[in-house]
Amino acid sequence: MRLVSTEKLNLGNSLAIRILVLLQALCLTIVTGACSPIRSISYDYNRAVDFSGLRTYNWIPIPTEMQEKEALMLERIKKAVNSHLEAKGFRITRGESDFLVATNFGQVEKLRVYDWGYPYYRSHRRDDYYDNGSYFGGGVSSFYYREGALVLDFIDTGSKKVIWKGVATVYLSKDLTPEKIDNIVDEAVEKILVNFPPVRTE
Repeated sequence: MRLVSTEKLNLGNSLAIRILVLLQALCLTIVTGACSPIRSISYDYNRAVDFSGLRTYNWIPIPTEMQEKEALMLERIKKAVNSHLEAKGFRITRGESDFLVATNFGQVEKLRVYDWGYPYYRSHRRDDYYDNGSYFGGGVSSFYYREGALVLDFIDTGSKKVIWKGVATVYLSKDLTPEKIDNIVDEAVEKILVNFPPVRTE
């Protein structure tokens, strides 16, 4: 009697399970709309500072080399920060200001490893039929991706010390366009500034 192969039908197959898991994650992303590239937002501040008195700000002078190499990104960041601070009631001034704004940003390549944690089945072909096959250990897969970081420092004009810091980490896909970068920067800045000015707790 000829045995019919179950290799392609068996859901224990490593590739089949991976595809199902990825499809489920994709469906969840579509349903929930959770497609933001922003991975995390963090902030810190000097609790001794009274932020309620801050009204005006200016940008700290940016090094010439940075201006030349990163002119496009700096323009995006400045535009987003100015827009969202203005929406919060702060005003940029060329004269004396209550605080200064500085920024830094960069990207690194990272490795992500997934341990799928399940055994998978592989049948063994012998001539024109398949035997019972064997089960193998859990699958592990990995891939490289780029992660960017955007830092905003707010500095006391008098002491020149940082009084507030916000950081956003961002997943950077390979198909970035100028329009997508604009949107990512604006979203990152908006989410960072949700925490500014900080709510003072006793």
